[in-house]
Amino acid sequence: ERNSSLHSHCWKDLRQLNQIEESIKIKDQIEWKVRCGDMTRFWEDKWLGGDRTLMDKFPTLYQVSNQQQQTISLMGSHKEEGWEWNFNWRRNLFDSEASMAAEFLEETGLISVQQHGADSWIWKQHSSGIYSTNTAYKFLMEEIRGDPVDGSFVFLWKLKIPPKAKIFTWRLIKDCLPTKLNLRGRQVEITDPMCPLC
Repeated sequence: ERNSSLHSHCWKDLRQLNQIEESIKIKDQIEWKVRCGDMTRFWEDKWLGGDRTLMDKFPTLYQVSNQQQQTISLMGSHKEEGWEWNFNWRRNLFDSEASMAAEFLEETGLISVQQHGADSWIWKQHSSGIYSTNTAYKFLMEEIRGDPVDGSFVFLWKLKIPPKAKIFTWRLIKDCLPTKLNLRGRQVEITDPMCPLC
């Protein structure tokens, strides 16, 4: 295996991700967006936010539903006033199930199903909802370092100086120069860690 001091700065950042494990959850940055509901299963998919399905939240109602495995678009229809649910049960609900049914209706009543537009994944880290490697990298670096990456070095890259000087300055600010102290921190054998002028 190559010496860790030979890895690029980007690889160093990526290797840090392995050490972070559960503290960063990329999956929390993507969300399923229901539009017309033709690709989202009403009971079995997690589409209302949170980490539970309606089947998990309301198992009794799921058991008595005649609409198991149905997509959202097949669970109701569009009327002049908007979307209207049309639930179909195998039997009448018992009085003991009334409070559960009320909670169920309250939760599903907040949803507005659109007439057009496909259901899709959206990336929360960009206003367009479209994923890009750039926004993912910025998000991860912000999580790792605890400071925003956006615009951190914009001033530096706009300076009218040679690229070599820009890179040197960037490495200086990031403490990435191969100083004796940094090299020693990367397990490079240094005979004398002190400055030769001291």
